[in-house]
Amino acid sequence: MIYAIVGHPNAGKTTLFNTLTGKSATVGNWHGVTVEKEQSTFSYNGQTHNLIDLPGIYSLACACSEERVTQDFLINNDYQGVIFVVEAKKVKRAEKLIFELKKLNKKVVVFVNGYDQFKKDGGKIDFNKMQTSLQVEVVLGNAFDKNSAFKLLQILQLHSIGLPIKNGNETNKDEEYFFPPKRKIKFQDLFLNKFVALPVFVASMVFTFWFCFGKFSPISLISVAISRLFDDFIIKLLSFAVKDVISPFLYGLIFDGIFKGVISVLEFLPQVCALSLCMNFLNQSGFFSRFSAVADDFLSKFGLSGRALYALVCGFGCTAVALTSVNGISDEKIKRRVALSLPIVSCSAKTPVYAFLAKGLFGNRAFLVISAIYFSSIVLPLVNSYFLKKTFIKGETENYVSEIADMRIPAFKPLLKSLQKTAIQFIIKVGTVILISSALVWILKSISFDFKLLSNDEIENSMLCLIGKRLAFLFHPIGILNWEYAVGAVVGLFAKEGVVSTLSLLGAGVLPLSFQSKIAFIVFCYAYTPCVTALGSFKREFGVKFMLICAIYWLIGGFLLSYLTYFILNL
Repeated sequence: MIYAIVGHPNAGKTTLFNTLTGKSATVGNWHGVTVEKEQSTFSYNGQTHNLIDLPGIYSLACACSEERVTQDFLINNDYQGVIFVVEAKKVKRAEKLIFELKKLNKKVVVFVNGYDQFKKDGGKIDFNKMQTSLQVEVVLGNAFDKNSAFKLLQILQLHSIGLPIKNGNETNKDEEYFFPPKRKIKFQDLFLNKFVALPVFVASMVFTFWFCFGKFSPISLISVAISRLFDDFIIKLLSFAVKDVISPFLYGLIFDGIFKGVISVLEFLPQVCALSLCMNFLNQSGFFSRFSAVADDFLSKFGLSGRALYALVCGFGCTAVALTSVNGISDEKIKRRVALSLPIVSCSAKTPVYAFLAKGLFGNRAFLVISAIYFSSIVLPLVNSYFLKKTFIKGETENYVSEIADMRIPAFKPLLKSLQKTAIQFIIKVGTVILISSALVWILKSISFDFKLLSNDEIENSMLCLIGKRLAFLFHPIGILNWEYAVGAVVGLFAKEGVVSTLSLLGAGVLPLSFQSKIAFIVFCYAYTPCVTALGSFKREFGVKFMLICAIYWLIGGFLLSYLTYFILNL
């Protein structure tokens, strides 16, 4: 049995999808989180169900890009029924779309989400009258609640989604079933005031950066503990056990190459997870949704809109994922400006790079440098978008039209699933890309072009050194003469964490560099060409030509920004 999950944006469709299937699709208290269909199959009491989570839609006569995904699926695909998810307080607004769905001659069940809170606020829905009036089966509950999902599954199991479908477009006006609570001015309404929203946004960002990178923050202490656990105990124990058993080449490859490179990145796992947790908390709380409405007028001056803010916020997690969210922007010019600005929104993969370089430069005050970089990730994308608006991608912005989500304390389980997903993705990358690149870097630094095995004192004759010296001239303008940094930048094209593993493996962290040079190199790592995974997303969303433009644009931009930083600091 195939069922499509449909509803207005931000109604809780993906939360219900995750509850029913056990998946961990991205959840957010924000219009446009789901921009393409998500599919999963699960079994219940011996029956197989195929659920398809579709982007939010207001009407089958839709306009914007993500709504067309839903429209095309509902009209042109074969499925047995529709699970329509609607917020309890917006039931009356959903009647028109419910009757449009019934005209498709599919079974329809309405899942009223957030009913418990609706009742607490003084609202009431007459369950029996609602079923009679809409002529559909109704489930009142909460999308994250397993008991509510169980009620829905029972209906699916009994093949009774929807009562007999009527062709009329109007409800029975004599059957009033919806009694909303009286409107009250709530605390959350203050966040629609720019004089409140902006200071709260800045304060939340400062706290986030301290929590993730501050000297005495619990996350920094956990990171230090992980580093000491591996360096002072696990690696020494393993090294002692196998040193006289395996060959010197294999020993060096495993311990000086793979382990050293992998652990130098893995110790930053707590920071990456903590940053993801904080951003997801603000997202699912609904604060970003309100801040986007407040910031729309300001963003329009830079060639963006309030709807672009979600994609930019997603960039703090992963550029590749953020690129999929630009489909929620209907204006093609704004979409392209956002896409070309995402590479200078610091993704989580760059976090270990900043922490590694800033720690060697500032020690316990490293979080100040990292905070400055992340605040730059808020300011510089706006500057870049304004530049594009005046030069290559001209045009005015669209009017901001979107749901403003209610603020709430995020449910614990979706936050935990999101955190788990981030940790797993990071560990997989460390166990694949970083492991392979660390092994390759060690092999290239240990072998000459005539394939002779070299000692550490002969590294100047290695393949890696000769390749690095060919590229090192690009970093001479920022005072870096060491070829190791050029090699780190090349490896970073495959995964930004590779910069850390490479520099750690080559001992570049202890090479003498001036304050200006290190800051300039941090700026370069912040801005230069995104990794191959992100470039793949550019190709998928916009085509090969746009991907190449982005790669070259930010390769040049990264060098120019680093040169400019070095010049200003030397003044």
